[in-house]
Amino acid sequence: MSFKHIKVTPISPAIGAELTGVDLSSVCDETAKEIHQALLDHNFLSFPDQDVSPQALMNLGEHFGTLNIHPFIPHLEKHQIVPPTGGDTLFCNVYKAYVGATHLSKLCQQLEDMGKGGVLEGAPALYQEVQQEFHRVQIALKEYYPDETAEETRQTEDILDPAPLADLKSLEGLGDFSLQNTIDLFFEDVPKRLEAAQSAMENSDTETWSREAHTIKSSARDLGGKHLAETCQELETLGKEGISEGAVDLLEQVREEFQTFRSVLEDYLKSES
Repeated sequence: MSFKHIKVTPISPAIGAELTGVDLSSVCDETAKEIHQALLDHNFLSFPDQDVSPQALMNLGEHFGTLNIHPFIPHLEKHQIVPPTGGDTLFCNVYKAYVGATHLSKLCQQLEDMGKGGVLEGAPALYQEVQQEFHRVQIALKEYYPDETAEETRQTEDILDPAPLADLKSLEGLGDFSLQNTIDLFFEDVPKRLEAAQSAMENSDTETWSREAHTIKSSARDLGGKHLAETCQELETLGKEGISEGAVDLLEQVREEFQTFRSVLEDYLKSES
């Protein structure tokens, strides 16, 4: 949605935005409506570089509803009014996870009903939609329940298969081929392709992002990146099917998988040297 009085910059795919171009000490009704809409769109707003007095903050709050005196929280004298609800938050989009999970459940029910009725037409497209919803819920829940040890506990063999590396290593005795140079080129090339894929998504160019995902997939598979290759395959499939919904979240997952694979591969090479 476009705004006339404010500039909204998303902080992450799941939740939050930075709001600039407005002085919160003096907000008109139209600007307040846009701030309210931005809050509905992103669930959490950050206002950098603001200098707002308590009275101005109260005036701002009145745009969004009736203010009340808090029964026990300490307050400034003459400025006792605060919103009736609120408090500490993990700043995570539980709403998005809940809504996504609800929609995911409905899609799965539709797919189950099609299977029970022996209906094949439309099933592949519905299956792709189920995958998209699953990835959306997965990302939202990951932000709400961050597992700091997830990357440590995931088994290395799920990320890296050493067999392709051994095959490539054996080629070094046949000519000028260098496994390390190949890996270095891969590390240099992937971020560029990810940026190209993101630009393609912004322009609804499904063919280009599908091609970029295919290239990363092939290279990752050649170097033993099983999990990264699988995720790229999912992104490639979305592009081939012309499905844009869910692609941005899946691209972010590819970025994360690439960084994980890079770290694991570098550790493996050190252990083998």
